[in-house]
Amino acid sequence: MGWIYGLAAAIIVVGLCYEDGFGTEHRKLKLSGKGKFTVTHNEDLPFIIESNGVFIEDLGTVFSVESMPDSDTVYVVVNEGIVRLYDEQGSEIIIKAGEKAWYIRSQKTIITDLETKVLKFDFKDTRLAEVIDLLEKTYRLMFNYLESIENVQSPHSF
Repeated sequence: MGWIYGLAAAIIVVGLCYEDGFGTEHRKLKLSGKGKFTVTHNEDLPFIIESNGVFIEDLGTVFSVESMPDSDTVYVVVNEGIVRLYDEQGSEIIIKAGEKAWYIRSQKTIITDLETKVLKFDFKDTRLAEVIDLLEKTYRLMFNYLESIENVQSPHSF
């Protein structure tokens, strides 16, 4: 984990580079690979990640970007807050907490499924019957289980 002025935390896999003046004149980074960022929003110095003509601009948030050098797709998942995903051709989308989007470089297309949400469940000390009930309702699934385990408690978060 590293600290850069105006960037609370970042976890990077593969490559990240920035030019002189980062944090004082601009907050623009180039990413090749994966990164998860926790960003302090600054209206005067917007935080922007660029990856081969695709841009992700922080609007105050925690988000992940995957842009592998050998992949045609840039993946963006917003955990908290809002980001703007856009390209050099003027396509753009606002992605809110719990949403994700993909940019297909070869097609210069943004794809999103606003029905797709990133969910976190905290099942710590919850009866298995309650866990199954919530999962069935959330994902429209049906689980078959032995009644003898319905009172077992889960020690996990998902």
